[in-house]
Amino acid sequence: MKPIQLDRARLRTTIEQAQSAFAGRDDDPIVIVSLGIEAFDPVHVFGRMDGSERFFWFQPDRSRALVAEGVTQCMESAGEARFEEAGDCLTEAAPRLFCTDERTRARLRWLAGFSFDARHEAGGEWEGFPVGQLRLPALLFQSDHQGSAVVLTRTVPSDARPEDLVAEFEDQLERVEVLRSQEDALSSEPANPSLDSGSEYAVQADRPHAVYCETVEQGLQAIADGAFEKVVVARSLEVRHPGRYPLAGFLRRLSLSYPSCTILAWGHADSTLIAASPEFLVSLEGQRVRAHALAGSAARGSSPEQDERLALDLVESKKEQAEHSAVVRAVREALRDVCGELEGLEAPSLLKLAGIQHLWTPLEGDVQDPDRIKTVLDLVDRLHPTPAVCGLPRQATRDWLHAHEDLDRGWYAGPIGWMNADGDGEFWLALRAGLIRQSRGDSADETARARLYAGAGVVEGSSPESELAETRLKLRALLAPLTEI
Repeated sequence: MKPIQLDRARLRTTIEQAQSAFAGRDDDPIVIVSLGIEAFDPVHVFGRMDGSERFFWFQPDRSRALVAEGVTQCMESAGEARFEEAGDCLTEAAPRLFCTDERTRARLRWLAGFSFDARHEAGGEWEGFPVGQLRLPALLFQSDHQGSAVVLTRTVPSDARPEDLVAEFEDQLERVEVLRSQEDALSSEPANPSLDSGSEYAVQADRPHAVYCETVEQGLQAIADGAFEKVVVARSLEVRHPGRYPLAGFLRRLSLSYPSCTILAWGHADSTLIAASPEFLVSLEGQRVRAHALAGSAARGSSPEQDERLALDLVESKKEQAEHSAVVRAVREALRDVCGELEGLEAPSLLKLAGIQHLWTPLEGDVQDPDRIKTVLDLVDRLHPTPAVCGLPRQATRDWLHAHEDLDRGWYAGPIGWMNADGDGEFWLALRAGLIRQSRGDSADETARARLYAGAGVVEGSSPESELAETRLKLRALLAPLTEI
């Protein structure tokens, strides 16, 4: 690997400018530097990270990756205004950011994650995962079609010597080299790294199947009574494993199995939320808005002929079409007052993934009133939760789930994404997701635990048994690569 070259003179000048601008103020500025690097393996880099706060974002088919460690700035938001608060925090922080050049500004990334429900409480299994969190990472690897880079951020107190701060940035670069080291060894790794031999697992559902089916029946009765049109009922599995789960191996298996999905990991202390999400929520680039509707599911076939029959049944199913059209309608209505009529095909396409296929309709348009959309979070606020993960209408189904689902979703089905300095960005939903809590090795219970989540959309014509089968299919998407069954 080529050594990374740091322009010490330019960095020192930027530090001095930041200190001068904030002299006498209570808050400190933040200096940001980016450096081009050779292509890196995101799974390898994440696997070598051992910091408390970690982030992983990988889109294999698009060759896009973000891998982060540490936090220079962290802000939390709560309540129903959490997306607006997080967007305001990003805007308010902008004057404190000093980039060494325009390329660095373009590479800057804020990372953001949110719970499914604003009523979420960050305790128990979800300790350290608040209602909303916005992070400016201390160290960020990124890769896309324009190449690869590393972005370093650091608070620069006005009373610190610039040469000492430059030295601290150089220490960060040494950390970058450690994380990149031994990448050549990856070429000799097996394509599907195994867990330790003799690994044992205990898998337990959060409720008996009959109880889940009863909840679906209650949802169907509420639909028949006119309370709402659709509701998504979720359940979970807990997978216990002696020792620690090898997260890098798990992420690699997900990346190989689901290359068209976004593979996510949000880590805090010994807990990591991991998802192989097919569910793109929304993006903002300049004034261009993109959103997807994904709802309606079927298994994949074991042969091309069976796969085609299952796909045809999915396309022709009135129940699945009704579920999908509800999501399309909700996305259009949520964005109509700021984007007008979104462009999109009249009939859904098929999104085929390993083991499962979905009805899929991509939509896009332009922001017509920029004053109303300051960041991509303003769009997230309008869309989340969509009928694909909650139901329709939104408030009625949120309240019903809060009373009947008997599941702490935490960040499952919540939006996770990134934003740049202008507030543009991209968010996906944490679906096909699991929360992994590693054993600490300092207590009598040295068992690692993973809770995997899945939900199914209930509409008129649904049957409890078919919705249960759909959740089993979705849970298998993570259970198989987690345990290598």
